[in-house]
Amino acid sequence: MTLARSSNALTETQFVDRDTYVLRSANRWYRAEINKNCGRGSDRGRPVVFKLDSVGTIGKYSEVILDEHRLCRVEQLDRIEPPKNQHR
Repeated sequence: MTLARSSNALTETQFVDRDTYVLRSANRWYRAEINKNCGRGSDRGRPVVFKLDSVGTIGKYSEVILDEHRLCRVEQLDRIEPPKNQHR
């Protein structure tokens, strides 16, 4: 699965745990899991950057920058229902 830039890019990123983020693109929600333990010790308060590939998408193996210097990879990207505390 890929998250296309043409779908209004990322509008929200939520930290779930050290290896999991919930992403919003327009009115679609995704769960992104990064490589195991890559997020260990990262500062949850700092923004993360999901790098787009050459065609403007985020997908499996896309790069994620944590703490400005740590580079992780997306290992799983799944479309999900909106989190319970969010509206469509």
